[in-house]
Amino acid sequence: MTAAEHMAQVLRGTGLYTLDGDTRVDAELSAYGAGFALIEASFAELLGELFIETAAGYGLDCWELLFRPQVSAGTAGQRRASLLARLGVGGDAHTLAEYSALLPGAGVEGTLAETEEGGLLVTGSPAGVTEEEAERELDRLLPAHLAWELQQGETG
Repeated sequence: MTAAEHMAQVLRGTGLYTLDGDTRVDAELSAYGAGFALIEASFAELLGELFIETAAGYGLDCWELLFRPQVSAGTAGQRRASLLARLGVGGDAHTLAEYSALLPGAGVEGTLAETEEGGLLVTGSPAGVTEEEAERELDRLLPAHLAWELQQGETG
């Protein structure tokens, strides 16, 4: 319900006003409604941008700047996946599958495998970030005690 609709409902509820669309009160409510509509639209946009799952513009920029010095050039879907993965990072990853879940947080679409030397091989490509930025993020997110390498390749 819009603010104008709510105001009309309240006025009708008093029994003092007849709001048939042709009264001065209707005109005044219409003017108030036009002003409140601008605020309502801004508020709806703000609510959309507050949450990663619904952000599409400046909200994604704000979230990304919490983790890296510049925003990603990826699609909104890639950016959301990266942010959600990044927010899910904790100290409880111990398996290859759990480490693989960290890749989107580094802005990398790809796979993770163990090498014969006991390190990690990331095969894929940066998604919306430069290769240098992806490497920096991988260095932050992957376990410090394991050597890793980023190899450009297919992401599937």
